[in-house]
Amino acid sequence: MDSTAIPKPVREFVCKRIHAIEQLEILLLLHADRAEAWTARSVAAAVRIGDADVADALRHLSAEGLLIESAGSTPQFKYAPVGTELGACVDTLAEIYARSRLEVLQLISRGAMDRIRTAQVRAFASAFLFRDPRTKDRT
Repeated sequence: MDSTAIPKPVREFVCKRIHAIEQLEILLLLHADRAEAWTARSVAAAVRIGDADVADALRHLSAEGLLIESAGSTPQFKYAPVGTELGACVDTLAEIYARSRLEVLQLISRGAMDRIRTAQVRAFASAFLFRDPRTKDRT
C-alpha cells in the first residue's frame, strides 16, 4: 500500500492535524482505549515518550478536536472526536496503521517536510520586504 491507497479524507486529516509521530501514537493509544481517562504521565509511561513531549501532544490533539480534557489538579484526557466524520477518519487511520505503518509514517514525514519548506520560503520572502528607511525596525 502506498499513500495514494490511503483514502483522501484520511490523508487530509493526517496532513492537517497530525504533525508528529508521537501525536499519532498517543491518538491511537487513546482511541484504542476510549473508556480510559489518561493523565500525561500515564500516557508517557505507555508510549515511552518524555512527559513534556506527551503534554505538548495532548494539548495539540485536544486543540484539534480529538480529545477532551477534564479539569482538575491533574488533567485527564479521553478520546472524543468532535463529529462523526473526524471519528471515522481516526477509525480508518487506526485500521490502516495496523496494516501499513510505514505508509502512514511516510505521510506524516512528508507533511512535516512540507511545513518546513513553507516556513523556509516565508522566511526567505520576508527578507525582501521593503521597509520605510525612516522607521526603525523593531524586530
